[in-house]
Amino acid sequence: MDKKYLRFYLISDRKGKGGAQVYFEDLIQTTADARDIVFDLKSEGLFALVTLLFSRRKDIRYVSAHSSIAVAIGRVLCRMFSIKFYATIHGWSFKRSGKLSLEYLMERILVFFGGTNVCVSNDDKVISEELGYKSSRLLLNYGRDCYIKGSEVDLKSVVMVARNSKQKDYQSALLLADAMPDYRFTFVGKDVPSLRLNGRIPENVTLLEHTSKLDAILSKSNFFLLLSFYEGLPLSALEALSCNAILLLSDVGGNREIFDKGAVGLLIGSNSDTEAIKEYMEASICLERNNRIIWKDHFSFGVWKNKVLNIYG
Repeated sequence: MDKKYLRFYLISDRKGKGGAQVYFEDLIQTTADARDIVFDLKSEGLFALVTLLFSRRKDIRYVSAHSSIAVAIGRVLCRMFSIKFYATIHGWSFKRSGKLSLEYLMERILVFFGGTNVCVSNDDKVISEELGYKSSRLLLNYGRDCYIKGSEVDLKSVVMVARNSKQKDYQSALLLADAMPDYRFTFVGKDVPSLRLNGRIPENVTLLEHTSKLDAILSKSNFFLLLSFYEGLPLSALEALSCNAILLLSDVGGNREIFDKGAVGLLIGSNSDTEAIKEYMEASICLERNNRIIWKDHFSFGVWKNKVLNIYG
């Protein structure tokens, strides 16, 4: 076997339902070779990872890590074993917690272990360089084509696709739904049904775990909502863009870069009130838009795939 031929893909939980897992699966298919190694840290463990990297270190072309845990461990081990390392950055969590947080302090330490950061948004790339990483590449995220032809759009349908986590602001999303009882809200994602444990859910809100019917839900929704405290460049928003939905996104991270391509919806600032969002939605309910065209030209899988090999090869 040729030296440095193997590609080694590392993730902390391959069966997760987040954008990092989808990105990861598409990446390994795009660069696929029968001799590549895919390693799930959650199921196989740290000791097995160390053993495998050490024993194959002369054969591995590079390690590509996805998710924060995999990236942190990958940086350290690849520096120890002199293996080329790529870290995919889907947003920096310390953008919410601040520069005194443990996340930020850990990142400042990890800078010394090096590696190349592959950033899914320009915002992530700027922060990577500010942290002191010497090698950062931009590979804008993409969204699958979720549009089902012939779908009848429900003009008062709003969907939010995101796991129930500290990154997402479901509390504000519920307040918006409560203020708009004539609209139908559907929230989809890991642990989303558990929102019921935190209090009353408005009657116009449906809570779902991940579902095989997601494409149908997106295709029929007129609005896509994503309220977050930080983001990279969210895959779910780009998938909604493929369905020509009007985007309602928090003004954080790479979200702004979607709006740089055209008038795709509304950026919601931290000081935006519910009434202002409601007024925009009422005014734009029948708005003519070219969101699907913008997705195809800038954020489709085909555009992303052509750039992947320029970085990973």
